[in-house]
Amino acid sequence: MGRKLAVCSRCTGIYIGSFAFLVLYSIWKPKLNLKNVIIFSSPIFFGKLIENLLDFSSNIERFFTGFPFGFLLGMGFLYGISSLAGEENEG
Repeated sequence: MGRKLAVCSRCTGIYIGSFAFLVLYSIWKPKLNLKNVIIFSSPIFFGKLIENLLDFSSNIERFFTGFPFGFLLGMGFLYGISSLAGEENEG
């Protein structure tokens, strides 16, 4: 039906989520803190847990569990860059 991707659906969600965070960062600047780590990593955790327990998974589910985790990686990336640049971080 379609072409195969070079990466899995979850990784595609992570890449697109990271890119989306970097684009949205100019209007929305969340802090990297424990609350955000839990919020943005819980979908991938529970998605994988359900996948293993029920032996069920779809590409759509994988994509949408990877997308918020990509936001978290984008936050971590910008936090690291700003730390290297010597800027103050309040997160």
